[in-house]
Amino acid sequence: LHIILISQILRRNIQAFVESHGVGHITEAELRFSSDDIQSYYRAAGVAISPEDAAKVEHNTGGWAAAVYLHLHALRERGALLDASGIFPMMEPLVWDALTEAQQTFLLRLSPFEAVTVHQACILAGYGKLPDDALEALNSPFIRFEPMERRYELHSILSGLLRLKRREW
Repeated sequence: LHIILISQILRRNIQAFVESHGVGHITEAELRFSSDDIQSYYRAAGVAISPEDAAKVEHNTGGWAAAVYLHLHALRERGALLDASGIFPMMEPLVWDALTEAQQTFLLRLSPFEAVTVHQACILAGYGKLPDDALEALNSPFIRFEPMERRYELHSILSGLLRLKRREW
């Protein structure tokens, strides 16, 4: 029997109990990539990176997997690592700028919602049927399609970027 507790924050008394009874405990540190992990991950993805660059990625991302991936994507697409730290400055050139103006407008119209059905997306964007460019915008690693409910769910990271862009708009 394995009991798994998932929590962002453990109260001290629960954390002390977990630690004193030999219960497996995964902390934030285990979920981060070290510079060695980053170098191995990039190598497995077919991209060579120096130890210095891996350390730079670790510093800029805090080892957070999604941000490490965005740096990998930038390195592949642009041939250089991103200088920005923080997820939104990294996402903007790789995710936002890669969209057409029509796709950006479409996503901004969906942005107040965490999830939308195909029918709701059409209504919000003023379409009778989703055009190819809208479907292409929805085909993002930061948007998940739930086929049973025919619903698109925006990842919180993308939602945060869209909130910033909506304010600018």
